Amino acid sequence: MYWTGYRPWLAFGNGAASFVDRVRFSRPGSLVKYYDYVKGDCKKIQPRESDFDMAKTITMCQLRTNSGLNLNALKDYMTVQ
Repeated sequence: MYWTGYRPWLAFGNGAASFVDRVRFSRPGSLVKYYDYVKGDCKKIQPRESDFDMAKTITMCQLRTNSGLNLNALKDYMTVQ
């Protein structure tokens, strides 16, 4: 799912990164900072990715796959959002 560039995913634990509702966020890598994050810092609001940033991410991620960039899917995703 990660390599599509636009499907949501959740990851948990130290240093894990997630992507939900056009918001990317990651958890601290150190155990002490992760504990603080879970206690309250994780409620911090993250900005949603702009259309331009989403297009860049989708392009970059899909070019890393065997099937390459699907321009129709990119166009469809950008017009629906």
